[in-house]
Amino acid sequence: MDTSTSWNRDASVTLLQEAVAVASSIARLSSCRSRRGVVLWDRFTRTIRGAGFNGPPRLRACPGREVCTGTCGQRSVHAEARAIREVGSSLVELELVHVELAPGDALVACDGPSCPSCAALILDVRFVGGVHLHEAKPPEWCPHREVPRADCSFCLGVDCIAVRGKCDLDVPGPCAHDAAARHGDLPVVVGRWRRYTAEEFYEASVRTIRQATSSWTSTASQ
Repeated sequence: MDTSTSWNRDASVTLLQEAVAVASSIARLSSCRSRRGVVLWDRFTRTIRGAGFNGPPRLRACPGREVCTGTCGQRSVHAEARAIREVGSSLVELELVHVELAPGDALVACDGPSCPSCAALILDVRFVGGVHLHEAKPPEWCPHREVPRADCSFCLGVDCIAVRGKCDLDVPGPCAHDAAARHGDLPVVVGRWRRYTAEEFYEASVRTIRQATSSWTSTASQ
């Protein structure tokens, strides 16, 4: 897989948007029900250094949902592992972008880091500077924008102050100068991109599994 791709085509498209687009195309190669794609990119040279998707080991066919359900994560090769293996080593820090595709190729908003084995590998190689996940928004975030409710003028019901006919708030399209009306017209955004350092990603993954194990143990003992 040739992933030495330059991203100098359109300056209006952010580096993260480019990475998400490439990771999504890689995820489409997966035969798993939960299709994952990962790219590792150099933010200084704007090039992709490695890419991978989840699925059975090479030359092995997917055994099917009846066999794989509940054990897919254990029997498949993870996208992060394939991407890191393709890089091999790096003298500069790389950024890792992870995507999961739903049926129809929409991005899935995940619940956060949850794979300690991938997190341990990412931390161990020492060349991953950041991990980007598309996560579900917490309740305290505005459902329409990429900001907390406390920072959203629409959520707070703040009407704009029109200066020479121009709205003083970040409003897409014509402004009705009414907070409630403007907020209702905005589309719902279910996820947000969050960046973790390799250390933060590892600690969050371990914490998630520890909480899940504790909950399972508590339920089993009842």
